[in-house]
Amino acid sequence: MQSKRVPGATRESPFSSLFATNTAPSDAECDAIRQFLSTLRKEHALVTNEIARMQDAITNLTNKAERLQEAIDAHQALVSLARRLPEDVVREIFFSCLSVTGNPVMSWREAPILLTHVCANWRRIAIATPQLWSCLHVVVPNSARLGRLSAAADMWLMRSGSLPLTITLAVSAACEATSDNVATMIDVVANFSARWKNVTLTLSPQTILSPLTNLSPSDVPILESITFAAAGSGWDWQNLVVPLAIPWRKLGFISTPSLRHASFASLGGNFLALTLPWPHLQSLSLTAGPVKSASSYEMPAALALLILEQCPRIASFTICLTSDKRDAVPVDKDNPPPALVLSHLTSLAIDNREYEYLHALAFFRPLRVPALKHFAYRGPKYNKDTAHNLPFISLFGAIHMLESLTLDLPGITKTAFARCVDLLPNLACLRLEKGEGYDLWTALGQPSTNRDNAPASANDLVKLLTPDTRAASSSSLDTLAAPSLTQLQVMDCHPLADNVLFDFILARAEAEKPMKRVEVRFQREKEFDMMQYLGELVSRGLEVELRYAEVGRVVPVWSPWEGRDEMA
Repeated sequence: MQSKRVPGATRESPFSSLFATNTAPSDAECDAIRQFLSTLRKEHALVTNEIARMQDAITNLTNKAERLQEAIDAHQALVSLARRLPEDVVREIFFSCLSVTGNPVMSWREAPILLTHVCANWRRIAIATPQLWSCLHVVVPNSARLGRLSAAADMWLMRSGSLPLTITLAVSAACEATSDNVATMIDVVANFSARWKNVTLTLSPQTILSPLTNLSPSDVPILESITFAAAGSGWDWQNLVVPLAIPWRKLGFISTPSLRHASFASLGGNFLALTLPWPHLQSLSLTAGPVKSASSYEMPAALALLILEQCPRIASFTICLTSDKRDAVPVDKDNPPPALVLSHLTSLAIDNREYEYLHALAFFRPLRVPALKHFAYRGPKYNKDTAHNLPFISLFGAIHMLESLTLDLPGITKTAFARCVDLLPNLACLRLEKGEGYDLWTALGQPSTNRDNAPASANDLVKLLTPDTRAASSSSLDTLAAPSLTQLQVMDCHPLADNVLFDFILARAEAEKPMKRVEVRFQREKEFDMMQYLGELVSRGLEVELRYAEVGRVVPVWSPWEGRDEMA
């Protein structure tokens, strides 16, 4: 038999000498042990009873402490600062609770509705504060929710009193494709048109326009900004857009002289029929959306230039160009067109949907934009006669202030890109996008493997922007492309290797103007975790956001937040 260790509590036992031994006690010793056990059991019972008594006392004291704390909290609330705050201070706090990313939504999880669920006094103050209700983002639901939601929207806007309104109206991905719920909701907000200031309306193919065609300029006396967008149906409706042909002449209210900003997304029709106050416009956007239908959206270069001629004060211009197949006019290199000077234009975005370099060239050649700071171009960039020039390169000769450039990748060459950034010494932000994937190389009989004019990949362009850390410091500084670059965005461009991006980040961190932000969205899985090596740079202020491909798709469900960020 094995011996056992003597427990500490048993050392005072008169029989401790027998512990941890194999000795068998005698009969007399067994009687004595049993008598000692009886004493131990009595002591154990007394201790157990004492524990139970003390536990009852602790429970009673705990309950008493909880009741006292409740009384303390109740009385403390009577003298709390929040109870004694003046209403004007409470209102300022309420204003700080509003969303900073877009208009408030009709949800109890967010201000201002959340504020009405705290206490009766806060509810009274919130409802009596019109500023909390002067902005609204409403998502058109399915038919089952429509009646309740439209009544809630009407009540919301009534609470805004006489204040100017900012309204964004989106269409839920869960909304039925055959319904005209959009028109019903537009009818609700149209009742408050006299106070419209900034309005974004999403139209569907079934939308009845009478709530809008019945409005006149006098019905919208303070309207400053109007945005129209078209919605498709089903999953990802924002990516299934078919341009709608709109009878613009019937929408007379958009000629109000107070209008300064207008945007028409994925809508077609005769844009010359728009009755906009052209001389007063400061920003204008005419885009075709992800799917372009020539029968509903037409914007040849000549028409785009004609529109710009009518907008002498334009500061921001976004347009989707199409070719004019009925009257194609070749570019005359010997006789340049008259210059169109836009001295106030600071932002220009061009989406050239036709695979014609000369069409884009015809638009850019007459433009003179000396104050341009932000430029974006999506479309063909290659021509067999001018392989090293981008169609918009003529803009940059007289520009010294350009800060941001957005380009889609297809068709661009390393030589053309290098020449472009060499003309932009103040370029601070560069964004590269995937693009539509058009390939003019094959169409023009140019082999894509041509060494001089091969199409560049995202790897090529990022490497071009990466300084050679092995070169002498002075030489590297002299040859650094885009020396003022501090922000880089690369969206879905392939191929872009993690190690190429990693080398770029490390090398640019040592530049005279180091990178401040790098954002990349990949269409693949992660190759290696570079973030574990960028901790020091991040601690010094570098922002790095890397998003890799996700698997799976979510079934659309109505949400009051749908479309808010895009419309902000």
